[in-house]
Order: sequence, then structure tokens, then C-alpha cells
Amino acid sequence: MTKSSAGVAAALLAAGLACAGCGARKAAANSAPETSGNAAALSPAPPRGVRTVGTIAAQRITLVQVPRISGQGGQMTLVKLVPNGSVVHVGDLVAEFDATAQIKSRRDAQAKFDDLSHQVEQKMAEDRSNAAKRVSDLAQANADLEKARLEIRKGPVLSDLDQLKNAEKLRDADEHVKSLGRSSQFHDVAERADVGVLVLQRDRQKLTLAQLQRDLDKLTVKAPIDGMVSLDNVWKNNSMGHAQEGDQLYAGNPLLRIFDPTSMVLQLSVNEADGAVLVPGSAAPKLVTRDMVKRMKPGSVMVDIAIDQGGCFETSRPTSHAQPTYVEHDVVHYCVTNMPGAVARTSTFALNNATLPFVMALAEKGWVKALKDDEHLRHGLNVCRGEVTYQAVAQDLGFDYRPAVEVLN
Repeated sequence: MTKSSAGVAAALLAAGLACAGCGARKAAANSAPETSGNAAALSPAPPRGVRTVGTIAAQRITLVQVPRISGQGGQMTLVKLVPNGSVVHVGDLVAEFDATAQIKSRRDAQAKFDDLSHQVEQKMAEDRSNAAKRVSDLAQANADLEKARLEIRKGPVLSDLDQLKNAEKLRDADEHVKSLGRSSQFHDVAERADVGVLVLQRDRQKLTLAQLQRDLDKLTVKAPIDGMVSLDNVWKNNSMGHAQEGDQLYAGNPLLRIFDPTSMVLQLSVNEADGAVLVPGSAAPKLVTRDMVKRMKPGSVMVDIAIDQGGCFETSRPTSHAQPTYVEHDVVHYCVTNMPGAVARTSTFALNNATLPFVMALAEKGWVKALKDDEHLRHGLNVCRGEVTYQAVAQDLGFDYRPAVEVLN
């Protein structure tokens, strides 16, 4: 290359990169082979079809899990299971687990509850008897006090010694009445406390008994809704598969699902949609809708390689290499614009190798002749002499389109 040619090449480098598309493609044929009118009339139109993919989901579905039993770890034995695909109604038995341990625990708890109830009744009867005896003793003490007071009144007719004896008896009787009154109160408080402890123990045992009964009831699993049974895969014997009677299963594991087959939702997407093609320079078609993203499993990752043209996911928005990801609807999105920038040196060599032949042609022939001579270079021309010469850009921006060949000529 001459020195002047190199200078022109440098001057036209920016213009060449602006008008040349990195993804140039060959133009499609403008016209199809002509056929005679008679032949077209006689030949029937070829059958057309659209292939779709999708899912059928129940609007009403309930998950049934292996029951959780309080205070019990490890596995439980499945003794009865409804067959896969069975139709069930509310209250129908769908699964049953071995209840031997729970029945024994409940029997022991019932025996302890009965014993505590008997102790409460026995203690209350004993306290009532003691209270009656204290009332009787207090009444006797009051009677003795009144008798001592009567003896004191005989003082003038009694000797001095007898008067002293009667006075001492009066003091003893009075102290005895007061002592019985005080001790009766203390006994009442102590006995109520003792009964309260036993009642508390009995009530706690009653709660334990009720919990054991609830656990026992959980081992018989019944259908919560009308519907059809779909068995879940569970981990057993170092593999995944449907549960079977006799299997040892962990509490909380999914066992089966019951869904209403009369109310289903059909969700389809076109597998080969017309126009669902990423056209260089045009806005990317939205192939993945927001509803599709919502149905993905949490933690899924999506990479939008069309983000430079707007992205092909409805939930896409541009990110950078500094902050490449974000989470929406529990799905991780990677939407970095200019992804090749992550390997800047390698991508620069690749870009130079691809664009240098076009730059040389622009420098040596001039831009008009270079575009006329090279169809691929011409496909990269967006705007020329005030006209939009790239059809996809014109459509997206609302401008009139003119073919590049017409404008260049």
C-alpha cells in the first residue's frame, strides 16, 4: 500500500466502521421463479403447520407430604398408598404409615394422665377431710375457751389457787384458738399449692396426650380436595422413584400431588415463529415473556446475547462487566452489553481481521465504488445522502426506506 493510500485508509476508517455492519449477510432473492397461472390453479396449496411447545398445568393442585411427627426423627414406614392416577374425593384415604410407636406412646401417656387425675382427686379429697378436721378442732377450741371464761366468773367462791388455775386455763384456751386459726390458714395455702402442682402436671400431660393423638391422626393421610393422584418421585434406596408400600420415608418429603383435572391451563409457545429472527440493526424480538420467566425454577440463569439490540427477554435490561447480573422473579439475568469486551485483546484482533479488508477497499476504491462493488459491504450501509438504506432500521425508527443501490446510483 502507498503512503497516500494508508492516509486515506486512516481517514476513512471511522466512516467505514460506521457504515459497515459487523454481521453482514447475503440478501435474499427478490423474486421467486415464475409459474404459469394454470399450473398454480391446478396445484393445491401445500399444507402448512405450526409446531408449538408448552405445558399443561392444573389451576388447583395440592401437595401431600410425608407427615411430620413431633419428637420423632428418622424415617417412617409406608404401609398403604393409593395407586398413581387414582381419582379421589375429599376424605378418601391416600396414604397410611406404621403407627405402632405412636400407639404405644399414646397408651403410656394416657396411663400417666389417668394416674395424675387420680392423684388430683385423691389429694383434693384428703384436703377436704383435713379442712373439716381443722374446723372441728377450732370449734372445740372455742368451746373450751367459753368454758374457761365461765370458770373465771366463779372466782369469788373459789380459793386463790383455783382462781389461778382457771386464769391459766383461760390463757391456754385463748392461745389455742388463735393458733388453730393461724395454722388453718397456712394449711389451706399449702394444700392449694400442692393441688395446683398436681393439676398443672395433669394438664401438661393432657396436652401431651392431645399432641400424640394428633400425631396418630397424621399417619392416616386423607385427600384434602377432589381430584386425581400424581405420585411424586422420592429418594429411596439411593435412587429416585415413586414411593411404594413398605418404603422407609423421611418426614416432610413430597409424597404425591392431587390436582383437579377439570380445570387445566394450557400454556403454549410457537417453536418456529415467523419473524422471530434476530436481524442485525433491528430491535431483537421478545422470545421469552415475563410469564415464562415467572414459571422458571428459582435460581435459574438466563444470558441475553441480543442485549445490544434491546434484548430478547421481556425482563432484560443492560448491565455492565462491573455489575453483570441482577435478579428478577428469582431468576438471575446476565445482560452485559458488548460481551466481547470481557476479552478485549482477543476481540480486537478478531474485529480487525474481519474489518481490515473492507477498510482497504474503502481506501483504495473510494467509498462509493467500494460499496457498489461489494454486496456485503453495502449491506452495512445505514444512512446515505439523507436516506435510510437499511430496511430494519427504517422500520424500527419510522423512516422511509430506499435501497442502497438506488441511492448510490
